[in-house]
Amino acid sequence: MWISNVIQSIRDPTGKFTQTQINHIRAIVFGGAALVGGCVVSVLAGRGYFGPLSSRVRGLFVQHTRTGNPLVDSVAEHQPASAGAYFQYLHHLCYFYPFGLFLTWFYSKEDRDDSKLFIVLYGCIAYYFSSKMVRLVILMGPIGSVLGSVTVTLWVEWALKQVDLLLKEGFKDESAFSSTVAPTSKNISAGKLKKLKRKERKTGLDKEMEDMWKPITDYSNSPQGDQAKKLGACILLFFLGMQGITFWRYSQRMAHGMSQPSIMFQATLRDGKFMIVVHCFCLFI
Repeated sequence: MWISNVIQSIRDPTGKFTQTQINHIRAIVFGGAALVGGCVVSVLAGRGYFGPLSSRVRGLFVQHTRTGNPLVDSVAEHQPASAGAYFQYLHHLCYFYPFGLFLTWFYSKEDRDDSKLFIVLYGCIAYYFSSKMVRLVILMGPIGSVLGSVTVTLWVEWALKQVDLLLKEGFKDESAFSSTVAPTSKNISAGKLKKLKRKERKTGLDKEMEDMWKPITDYSNSPQGDQAKKLGACILLFFLGMQGITFWRYSQRMAHGMSQPSIMFQATLRDGKFMIVVHCFCLFI
């Protein structure tokens, strides 16, 4: 990426290249890097430089199999993460996680850039690896905080906007909506009317998405929808406030519990038997 930026600055010092031209430069740079990397890897692989993948790495891509050794099979950190594990370490963030991925990519499409792509890819990759091995749930900590903050921030901004409208104008009735003047060719200029028609002329996926959301949009613009949005905003702020207090208290308890590690602990096998794990204790002997 750095090399492509350098080449772009040399060929386009004024910054007038379009996104298509920029992507073309990146494709050439990454294609050349892949070709060189493939040649180096093929030479080193022929000389036996690369060894086989370890069992832990293979466990990320193949399903875990029972070895018959109860000590190995009982290691919880090698098992796939469960819903309880996600909630234990992420709490409410595990619920905000999918909303954050959706809002990051689909909200404000005109502002999509490399930073948003990085967040979405990081979120998907972290979830995949954590679902394969519970010890990798730690990867979801940073990206879970980012996606949770994106979700809560957008929800709070929308709710505060609705509350502000509620305080300024209250609940609108039918007469307030009927008095609103719709834009026509008589009250707007010809240039603005042409731009408006061009925006309304949608095809393909955009038109299908608009038709799918049209009933919700029509209800949202109605008097009943306006009242529902303002009441929903108040309920949403109250809900987020209460859950925020719960999340803070849970985080404090988790921090206190995880700051006191033990070198010996009890584990439960799949058949219900108990065993004492002394791996850490043996390191000190």
